[in-house]
Amino acid sequence: MVDIDIPDLVGKTVMLKNLNTASFNNQLGFVKGWDKNRELFLVEIFGELKYIKPINLDCYPRPQTPEELNLLESMGSWEILNVDLKTVLKNFNLLESDGPEQYRHTHWKILWIRLFLNTKIGSGDHRYNSKFRAILKKIIDHSKFEDLIVTAKILLAIMFSKESGHIEEMMELLGSCIRKNFGLTPRIFERLAGMPGTPFNILQTLYFASKDMVISKTAAYGSNHWFIFGAVEFFKIWKESRMFRKDLVHEIKFLRHKIESLLVLDFPDFRMQRPYFARALAHVCFWEQNYQDALTNMDRFQKFVSSTHGHGVSCVADSYEFKAKCYIKLGNRKMAQKALKKLKHFKKAGIAGKSTFKTLQIQIQKMTTNPEPDEEIEAKNVRNKVMCSSFSCNKVEPHLRAFKSCSRCRLVYYCSPKCQKIHWKDAHKKKCVKAV
Repeated sequence: MVDIDIPDLVGKTVMLKNLNTASFNNQLGFVKGWDKNRELFLVEIFGELKYIKPINLDCYPRPQTPEELNLLESMGSWEILNVDLKTVLKNFNLLESDGPEQYRHTHWKILWIRLFLNTKIGSGDHRYNSKFRAILKKIIDHSKFEDLIVTAKILLAIMFSKESGHIEEMMELLGSCIRKNFGLTPRIFERLAGMPGTPFNILQTLYFASKDMVISKTAAYGSNHWFIFGAVEFFKIWKESRMFRKDLVHEIKFLRHKIESLLVLDFPDFRMQRPYFARALAHVCFWEQNYQDALTNMDRFQKFVSSTHGHGVSCVADSYEFKAKCYIKLGNRKMAQKALKKLKHFKKAGIAGKSTFKTLQIQIQKMTTNPEPDEEIEAKNVRNKVMCSSFSCNKVEPHLRAFKSCSRCRLVYYCSPKCQKIHWKDAHKKKCVKAV
């Protein structure tokens, strides 16, 4: 079982979450002390003193000065992503100081990098990776706040996971966080489940520890989607191992129930995660041999990714691979060939695996031609509307084929020749490979 360390929250402003009573949920409080015998924090909320479990508190560093307010507002509105990197770093350096202020500023710096990681870096913008790695390493080496060190280690591991040749560093970073996790066990599980070579028994232990924390609501905020994404990757490994098959069937049913319970929720945090839940549900449907529903859910996810991150990202390649597998199972050779044709460009660029592509190609060649494809499984396109691939442009296709693809690699799409020239200089020149 994974131990849970208690973060030092005394003297800090916190947000209350996952409480049984709605009256104090998502409210701010001030931690007055720690009751060691009862293992509860004493928190002041609206003038009242309440004993709260550590896991029901998230640190919330409140801004105190106009400069801090402006910085936090720019992160909240995502405007900080459009500000010059040197300017942002200069603003942070002006705020640096000791005491509670240092905690606030380090916390916000981590939030800023996480925002960049989930948007720009997720779309392939790696221009500032070295700067961000240096910032995170400085926090890990010099910060005196253990909860921030753990978060910085996980973020650095995520950055390493998007580059090749850093498996050992990722394993070391995440391994050092397992027993100092501050409710982040599901996050660690999600990252390790997506890393090749992680031992099955370690993933199994982390899976059940994460599941217990999610059920008992003792995990950090956001753990539901970490747990779901990690479970999908772990179940792929579990199916290949052919061990404890009955247990796996039971866990797949639990995962479906968990996803469906979240899909009915309708507040901002879950609305943003809904497309990713659809992808997870697509895999569950596939394992349950419900291939049409699997296609429907994966298409919802692909539409979201293509219109927010662009076309030439790895998760779009995964979508084409998944669709090809579904069409093979449905016996629809025509659509399977269309999905494989799109996947071929990703294979040439090194985004999709060559062995997987070859396996799918052989399976499709063995299929018979569809006499009369079922209308429900027939579709005109496997591609969805895409976002312009230029980092400085957020335009989305008004309709399919409105944007032109790079004629060389056929992976990225642009709204204009101007955006193509900018992206070529920023990154694409080094990555573009001739299409098959």
